[in-house]
Amino acid sequence: MIPDKGEAIDPGATDKRIPVIARQLVASDYLAPEAAQGDRYTPAMVQAVRRMQADYGIKPDGVIGSDALGILNLSDDDRAREMAVAMERMRWLERQPAATRIDVNIASGRLSYWRDGKLADTRKAIVGEPDHETPQLGSPIYRLVAIPPGLSLVPSRRTRSRVRSGLSAAEQHGLGGRLDRSAARAQELARPGQVRHEE
Repeated sequence: MIPDKGEAIDPGATDKRIPVIARQLVASDYLAPEAAQGDRYTPAMVQAVRRMQADYGIKPDGVIGSDALGILNLSDDDRAREMAVAMERMRWLERQPAATRIDVNIASGRLSYWRDGKLADTRKAIVGEPDHETPQLGSPIYRLVAIPPGLSLVPSRRTRSRVRSGLSAAEQHGLGGRLDRSAARAQELARPGQVRHEE
């Protein structure tokens, strides 16, 4: 067990816990045995920690903090349970996933966009919380609207007023039940700078 002293270990730092951390990285196949030397946090160890952090869905900054120590301190039973769960989830997935697809790693909150079998982009994704879980599903995507960071998702007061009055008029004419509100106003609510991708 590697103690968590509450202080992160930064790249290049010297710490008495480094030899134990290095042994655990070697045992987990993140670090070559010859790179596990001394009590200094070397560049080779930093790369190993970054790979481990990325695998576990935490920010791959190479800093050994509480999250990284928690991973390094997992028992063999914990790792075996994680592997069994991962193998069961793999059974649910398609054996040959589509070459062009979007995968969302719910645990790490990351989205991966695959185009023609190659990873084209990865970014943060909004996922559920323990009491409002994100469902696991597979579905074709026919249209995708992406909003760049920094662009407000809240429509202006004028736009909201126009949408409300348009919906009220539709409902007065008996169209309320047939009107798909989100689809009918998607174009009107679209703001300049939004990206649309259709196939």
